[in-house]
Amino acid sequence: MPVSPGWVAAWLLAGLTAVVVGGFALLPPSWGTAAFLHPRRRAVKTAGVPAHREVAIPAGEVVLHGWLFAGQAPRRGLLIYLHGLGDNRLSGVGVAQRFGPRGWDVLTYDQRVYGESDGMACTYGYYEKYDLGRVLDM
Repeated sequence: MPVSPGWVAAWLLAGLTAVVVGGFALLPPSWGTAAFLHPRRRAVKTAGVPAHREVAIPAGEVVLHGWLFAGQAPRRGLLIYLHGLGDNRLSGVGVAQRFGPRGWDVLTYDQRVYGESDGMACTYGYYEKYDLGRVLDM
């Protein structure tokens, strides 16, 4: 019984996929763990950032660095912007530009291990919740 070229191509593709996926399974687990716990830092650029006050928040063994944008009068309160994974405080500038004219002060800071803040490893909420508590207490 003859084999069609489509079946041969499908089997070759399946075999190649198995080799590639199997090869990744042989990588040391520490490579993935290191990338997960020690993310690459993105530089904090200040070009185009509106008027703000630099803040340094002591949080146990680390110091968190951020910006405080003052809202226009009448003052309504404080918004704290928490950036996402692989990001830094720069992503909170848009929030400050949107809510500052409406009377809201906006604080955006680099979480531990990100931007210019200290820290050795991202703990995905374990220590970060305490960091936020210290920010609220300042």
